[in-house]
Amino acid sequence: MCVDYSEAMTEKQLQKMVVRYVRCQYKDVILFHVPNAGKRSTWHVQDVGILHGVSDLILIYKGKLLALELKIPGNKPTEYQQVFLDDIKKNEFDGYWTDNLDVAQEIIDRWVSRI
Repeated sequence: MCVDYSEAMTEKQLQKMVVRYVRCQYKDVILFHVPNAGKRSTWHVQDVGILHGVSDLILIYKGKLLALELKIPGNKPTEYQQVFLDDIKKNEFDGYWTDNLDVAQEIIDRWVSRI
C-alpha cells in the first residue's frame, strides 16, 4: 500500500497523500502544483500569468492532462476553480474535484487506464 491515511485531514494533507499516491503508483505521470493567486494581493497578477482558480494538481501523461481540485469534506470549488475546471473540459482535457482520497485515487486510476 502506497498511502496510509486517517479519516480527517486538511486540504494540504490530502494533497500530499494524492501526490504520494501518484508518485508511487504512476512513475511516468508528470505531476505538479501551480501556486496561484489564492487570497494574496491581486495587483498585476494577470500581467505575470497568474490564473485564478487553477486546480491544485495537474497531471500529464502521454499527451493527456488531468486537472484535479482537492477540498476538505464539506467544501466545494470556488467560482474561479469551477470556471477553470469547465475551461479544461471545453479544451477536451479532464478536470475533476473531490474531497476524498479514495475518490481522488479512483479518478486518477480511471484516467490513466483510459490512456
